[in-house]
Amino acid sequence: MITDLLEPQLLWPILGAIIASAVIGGEREFRSSPAGLRTHVLVGLSCCLLMLAAVHQIAWLSDALAEVIRIDPVRIAHGILTGIGFLCGGVIFREGFSVRGWKGTNR
Repeated sequence: MITDLLEPQLLWPILGAIIASAVIGGEREFRSSPAGLRTHVLVGLSCCLLMLAAVHQIAWLSDALAEVIRIDPVRIAHGILTGIGFLCGGVIFREGFSVRGWKGTNR
């Protein structure tokens, strides 16, 4: 079971997601933005794992009936985008009559 998780078709996308999100998060950390390295790595890794689960679930559910399995990775991708949008919406702060948010600007 553990050896199945170390297959290159699962390991390379995970490593790629960690590296790509670490680069983006490191740049955000360098510029002292609210969402930094840890946040980006966690979001990137969780998105990667969810999409891998969506794409490979037919192989993992091989003993289930074919009529029961409904695979639609696009719906999972849509859910991930909705969740990230919800998280980004929480970055906008209201202070009195001014609103701070994206790029830390006052409006």
